[in-house]
Order: sequence, then structure tokens, then C-alpha cells
Amino acid sequence: MAEVGHNLAGVALDESGTALAAWGEDRLSLLAVDASIAPRSAELGSQRVRRVRLADSVVAVLADGDGLRLRTWSRPNLDPGGPGLRWSEVETDGLLTRGDRAVLWGRQGADLDFSAGSPWLRLCELSDPVAEAWHGDGLDAALNGVVYPLRNGHLGVYSADTLVELAERDGGWHECGRRPWDGFASCVSSADGNHILALGSEGDEDDARTYLRVVRLDDDKALTSGSLEEITVGYATTAEIGEPTALAVGNDARATVAYVSADLVLHILTLTGDDLAARSVQLG
Repeated sequence: MAEVGHNLAGVALDESGTALAAWGEDRLSLLAVDASIAPRSAELGSQRVRRVRLADSVVAVLADGDGLRLRTWSRPNLDPGGPGLRWSEVETDGLLTRGDRAVLWGRQGADLDFSAGSPWLRLCELSDPVAEAWHGDGLDAALNGVVYPLRNGHLGVYSADTLVELAERDGGWHECGRRPWDGFASCVSSADGNHILALGSEGDEDDARTYLRVVRLDDDKALTSGSLEEITVGYATTAEIGEPTALAVGNDARATVAYVSADLVLHILTLTGDDLAARSVQLG
């Protein structure tokens, strides 16, 4: 049993699928899935967690009465970083990190509960202090999601059906390729950017299934292929997953998906090639 010590509102995985960040009841905790290390916790006070990424450090987007705040904690003791960045009239749809960088995206505008707002993206340097490095200048307005990093340190942004690859040069990010994509899937990349895990839905409403797809981007076929299937190196389906979900994929293309059910059971799915394995851990 992995003892968390508080109720759970969400979880995030590291790339290997062995460490877990969990939050709920005004606390953020870091623990090993196999309970081999005692959990560490940080108090959040009145701040509410919107997004968390678990990599070299723990990075979170928190919400309070003044808007959103980007915070960091070091591993393994959850020692807090500096005050972070703040934004008002913003709602985030995603957070990704690589090394000392984080990418956030979502919507910006007044009354976002009643208005679609406008697309919003920030690339931030996780230095001390944390600083904004790019504001998404020149991006298409149809922004469904982001994948970061891609191979060679590139950044990917996708619409409903296309993934656009951007390379950094001359102080900005510029298009260097595009490919067909399922823009309604949740995506995460490996640390070297050579693999992407996509978690999406297929089938109709009465027979919906959740699929896990791993694609490889680091060979000649990936550069020229017009088909997502041609660059797929792992694929499987499972019963529909409705709970908030954590995703990770390693440099070896091994993918992990985790979610916590209402009875505080952590469900972990591991995809290796086309083989999907499942296990569960009771959280105390």
C-alpha cells in the first residue's frame, strides 16, 4: 500500500512511472508507487491545483483569488522554489516540462466561464526567478494542445487534425514540419522527444474505448510519412477511462497511464509495443 495521507483530487507520473505526485486537501505529496520511499508533502494553503508535472522537479499551476501562479519544488524533499509567475484572466488546458523549461497553454480573457476567450501560450524558464521566454507569437488560433519536447528540442502544437513542429531560432519558434494528428487526444512526449504517447477515444457513445498509441519521430519514415499508423510503434485499447489521468512515456517507448478510482485505487496501465499490462495499488 502506498500511503498518501490525504484525499486525492489528481495525480501526475514521472517518465518511468515509478514516482507519483498527488494532490488534495490543500496538500501536494510526492511518493514512490511501490511505497519504497516515505512520502513528502507540501502545504498549499488556499491555493488550488490546476496542473502538475513531475520531472527533474515538481512544477504546478495553482489558482487563488488573484489568478494563476506557476510554482516549483525540488525533488525528493519538495523544497519550494521562488515565488514563481502570476497571470490573471487565464485558464490553463495543459502544462509540460523539459529540464529547466515549462510550457503552459489555455485560454485568456474575461468571464471565461461564459466566453471562449482567446488562445494563450507561455514558454517559461524555470530559473531563479522563473521568467517568461516566449508568448506563442504567430501561432494559429486553433490550438488544441501542445507536445514538448519533440526531437531536437522542438516544440509541437496541434489543431483538430494536424501537428505542427516548431524549431527555436532568432529568438522565436518557427514551423519546420507538420503531420496528420488526432487533435482530441491527450499527448505527452519522452524526455528525448523521440516518442509521443497519445491517449484518446474511439468508437461510438455506446461502445467507447480508450486507446493508447505511441509514435516514433526520430527516423526517416517519421520525417516523410503522411500516415499516423506508419509511425506507430505501440497501440492498444482498454475500457473507457473517465477519471483524471496521468501519462508518461520513456525514451524506450514504454508508456504508462495511471488514474485513481473513487475507492482510492491507483490503476496503472503499461504499454510495451502492442502489449498492455495492468496493475493496481491501494492508496491509504
